[in-house]
Amino acid sequence: MQTVRLILDHSNFYCPVTGKLITSEESFAPSPATVFTFVDEAYEFENITPELRTIWDQLDEEIDNDDDLDYEPFDKFCEQIEDDSIVCFRITTRGMACGPTSTTIYIAIDMNYCENQEEDD
Repeated sequence: MQTVRLILDHSNFYCPVTGKLITSEESFAPSPATVFTFVDEAYEFENITPELRTIWDQLDEEIDNDDDLDYEPFDKFCEQIEDDSIVCFRITTRGMACGPTSTTIYIAIDMNYCENQEEDD
């Protein structure tokens, strides 16, 4: 998996494979090519494929059994995804509230996804 870092002043993100709007100020709707969406602030997944959920659950079990981790669980999760057709977009959006704010989400896309792929499964 490759990671692309983006810093944006807006929250509009379109799937580079399907062209569908994934996130905006008003909505979140993963495209069929989205393999996971991870919200850094909440430290949780908005969506994740069953295959990747298995990897995360195994790491989660390690976390529960070890109070003194020497790694960041989400980083280790990303390292275990060996599929080079998946691109993870690390998107930090900036804005103003009572001062400067920022939020980071990770949206991973299967760049090899085909629209008729679901029909073949």
